[in-house]
Amino acid sequence: MVNKEQKTALSFLIISKAFERLAFYSIFAIFIFYLTDNLKMSIDEAGGFYSTFYLSVGVSTLLFGFLGDFINRQKLVKIGMLLMTVFYLVLIFPPVSLFIQQAVFIALGICIGMTVPNTIVFLGNIYNERKMQILGLSGFIFFSLAIEFGAFIAPALSNAFREVIGYNSVFVLAFIFALISFVLYLFFDKKYSKLKLFAEQRKKTEPKFKNLNITILVSILVIGVILKMVLYQKDLSLNNYIRDFVANGHDLVSRLQNIDKRFSLLILIFFGIVIAKLKKLNWDILFKLIFIGSIISAIVYIFMAFNGNEAGEKMNSALMIGLYTILLLFEAIISVIIFYAIYRASPIRYKGLFQGLTLFIFFMTNKFLFVGSTIYEHVGSVTFIGFSLFFILGAVLILVLMKAVESKKKKLIEIEN
Repeated sequence: MVNKEQKTALSFLIISKAFERLAFYSIFAIFIFYLTDNLKMSIDEAGGFYSTFYLSVGVSTLLFGFLGDFINRQKLVKIGMLLMTVFYLVLIFPPVSLFIQQAVFIALGICIGMTVPNTIVFLGNIYNERKMQILGLSGFIFFSLAIEFGAFIAPALSNAFREVIGYNSVFVLAFIFALISFVLYLFFDKKYSKLKLFAEQRKKTEPKFKNLNITILVSILVIGVILKMVLYQKDLSLNNYIRDFVANGHDLVSRLQNIDKRFSLLILIFFGIVIAKLKKLNWDILFKLIFIGSIISAIVYIFMAFNGNEAGEKMNSALMIGLYTILLLFEAIISVIIFYAIYRASPIRYKGLFQGLTLFIFFMTNKFLFVGSTIYEHVGSVTFIGFSLFFILGAVLILVLMKAVESKKKKLIEIEN
């Protein structure tokens, strides 16, 4: 169980993350508009630079996650948070040139990459888990909740400021959020330094648990990639499906995009409360949640595939909202469990590396979003049968992993006895 000092450190870290995400989403809700309107880029140029920015975040996440394992992680994040705040401040002032403004955005992306994987390591470390303990999942859920909160609040706030006062007011808002986040991180850093944490001793994983952890780590990375590839399809291919095969589809897409984050927030709050109430968690429960989510998501996609008939009657919008909510539910649950499992199973000395690697792989996996959309344009709703097969493959691999983990756990019990 976590003590009072650990809870205080967790609170500062999670609230700091919420404000950091408020700053991030405030800027990037208006990013393309700013590039085309103020910096006079074409849509293609703005799209290219947008991709470049996100690539800078992805690559630096991998690099600095690895670096955090070998130098003082707390100082690394502190430097990243400070520089991030400074670059948000620089954006307030009129750009001297297009090149310098682009360089500032790239530098900001690098600073974000410095902090993201390493703050996740701090989050997991606080729980002081050993052997086969599962304690930190609730923390990962509320950390994700902080991220979703920023993604929900910031865009509406940012666009309101942009329309009423102008782009400069959005940069001022982002700087204030970033400054608050930095101050809260300093409080966290002070509390974290006083905690006696097993992971911070940088000791190797106990040899008898090494094979178990490697099995889970490699398997969850593979399963995570497979499931993420289809979970991301919800953002584009599913929207196209709704427009084509659901009554009032065009209006419904807009409505779903507006309530998407609300659903995610409610789901994470509910999931976090349920997990926090459970007295005991183990790998078997987590794997079963992924299995159930994968099977139900596959059924949803199969149902939609066979209801996507050009000549048939269009699906009722209420039914589509229900199906969409189910997909959101399991996307939130599966994503959090995958990130937690990768942290928990990765070697103590290389947790930053594997968090950075996971974030980078998922960043690259997101590029398959347009592959699914392209296939959909050619074969229509049949595409969703392919998506369902990915979910079924993930479910099968989870079953294989469960059997492997059960076998290794029995051997560990025999060794201890």
